[in-house]
Amino acid sequence: MGWQHVGLLLAAFAMALGMAGCSNSGANQSATSAEKATSRQLTAKEKTALAASRSLGSKEAKQATTSNALSEKRAKLESEKDAADQAKRASEEAASSSSQAAAESSSRAAAEASSAAAESSKQAAAAASSQQAAAASQSQAAAAAAQQQQQAQSQTPTNKGDLYTNSAGKIVGNSRSKIYHVPGQAGYHMNSANAVYFDTEQDAINAGYRKALR
Repeated sequence: MGWQHVGLLLAAFAMALGMAGCSNSGANQSATSAEKATSRQLTAKEKTALAASRSLGSKEAKQATTSNALSEKRAKLESEKDAADQAKRASEEAASSSSQAAAESSSRAAAEASSAAAESSKQAAAAASSQQAAAASQSQAAAAAAQQQQQAQSQTPTNKGDLYTNSAGKIVGNSRSKIYHVPGQAGYHMNSANAVYFDTEQDAINAGYRKALR
């Protein structure tokens, strides 16, 4: 009866050990499944993160390309602006130079015209003065000739001419000398064939005669 009891106890102990082993095996299997699930979860997150990283890298690459394109466009615009500014400055300098040259040319032309006008005026004044001098000289020569002729006539001997101007009692002109005498002047003898009689001095002047000096 004692050995049977011992056998039962051993059997019960073995059964308990088997059950404990089965329990441990199940626990190990559950742990492995959990680790696999966790691993799969981590892999999905890594894939998502990798995809996000790639998308971000693609966006950054696009932004870099766009930024480079904008930089190139900006540099091109600045270069075009610089070229336009240089062309504008060159045009303004050329216009200023042309305007200055035109002003200097106009000033020289005005100065030359003024000098020419002054010279012309000077020459005209000299010519007028020369003409006046010539006219005065001619007038003096004519007066001297008339005076000499009158003196010559007054010094003519009394035995020449059959007419004495003072005895005529009228204004008597000499058709040869174109000189007339009025009563009261110093008389002289002349040929009666040359005598021309006038009623007034104005008539004699109108006929081209001049009054005797004495």
